[in-house]
Amino acid sequence: MTSHRRPHPKEPQILHALSDGRTNEEIARQLHVGTATAARIRAEHAYPPARPRLTPQEKFTRDTVLLPGGHMVWTGERTQDCAPVITYRGQKLSVRPIAYAMENGRPPVGNVKSACAYPWCVAPECQADAEDRQALRTKKEKEADVPDEVPTLDTARQLDEAFLRLEAC
Repeated sequence: MTSHRRPHPKEPQILHALSDGRTNEEIARQLHVGTATAARIRAEHAYPPARPRLTPQEKFTRDTVLLPGGHMVWTGERTQDCAPVITYRGQKLSVRPIAYAMENGRPPVGNVKSACAYPWCVAPECQADAEDRQALRTKKEKEADVPDEVPTLDTARQLDEAFLRLEAC
């Protein structure tokens, strides 16, 4: 310590957090001290500024492994029920909405689920929100309305001739 002041009661914990590379905001939130206190102790002990905070997208890229076929597996943090999450500014964020937004340039509507054959896949291009799934269901319903056999031109002529004969009767 460079001055003759009485040490802060939580200074040992603050120094430990500083040595872990925590930001002043993280220290303040975790140890229930002011950010000014953390900043003052950082400066007094000549700790460098904290590492820059990674964005959720950077954390996503860091914690995924690309597999053959374009699928991705999550290697990062998980909840107790094994759902992949990212901690950002003290909050747990689900990985799938982040991946969806990365691919589509907009936040998802409703829940995001893997749209490929692999339920564990977190690849951005394999994610679908509620709107995407509804559009896919609508498309499948329309395709189901199309007859399996579309009449050929000859079949259509034969049908026209048959209807003309019926009308003549």
